[in-house]
Amino acid sequence: MTNDIRICFFGESYLQGFGDTTGQGLPGRLTAHEAAHGRMVTAYNMAIRGETVRDLARRWPAELAPRLATMPRSDAALGLVFLFGTNDVSDNGLAQGLDLAAALDLAARLMAGVQGCWPVLWLSTPPPGGSGLDSRRVAIRALVDGHRRIAGRLAIPFIDLWPALAGDAWRQAVADGPDGVHPAAAGHRLMAGAVVRHAAWPTFVSALESVCAGTASTTGPCATGPVATGPRATNPRATNSRATPVASAAAGPILTSHSGSSS
Repeated sequence: MTNDIRICFFGESYLQGFGDTTGQGLPGRLTAHEAAHGRMVTAYNMAIRGETVRDLARRWPAELAPRLATMPRSDAALGLVFLFGTNDVSDNGLAQGLDLAAALDLAARLMAGVQGCWPVLWLSTPPPGGSGLDSRRVAIRALVDGHRRIAGRLAIPFIDLWPALAGDAWRQAVADGPDGVHPAAAGHRLMAGAVVRHAAWPTFVSALESVCAGTASTTGPCATGPVATGPRATNPRATNSRATPVASAAAGPILTSHSGSSS
């Protein structure tokens, strides 16, 4: 019997798939990769274009709840994948009064709320590949480095997509994309390839299979409501025994299978 694996993908337009003319986006491409290896995965694409970490922190529990409600009591596993950050240091974040410190504080509180509850994977936002975000490159990289440090403290697997997307292929994909910020389909293929080649992805999938098989368990929902998005607060941090070390995605062969600066 095929394992009942379900993955919720939360984040911004790089995750949602804007610019991917195949309509797959990263969730669809990762699901197709697993199907090619005999695993049927239900993917919930819950990414929103232009979303900041503050927006995500407010909405994710309510959107996760109905997906949890339909989960069987056994022989099924739910995983969470997050990719966010570019909007935190672009016009959308500035309009919300976010600076780097505030964005990182909210990210830490958000991820502490999910860590230890289900298998979780955190992906970095990709590097700017065109003129649309070049002026924000330093700020975006600082945010990614901050996310890496948070992931390390929380023992959450983290994939830094920048090394794998450092070449001309990524820049060309963005140039071919719709707005100088988001890549065309080839860029989404590059992103998916970087994820599945990283050791954290098969470890994440194996953790979900272990839950289905009953050889591992999850603690269930840790957060009962949205993350507070006002002044800094402390969030309890659980321990995730399935976590893998933070590492960068390596370059290699790629998979074959919104407007403005919002991502």
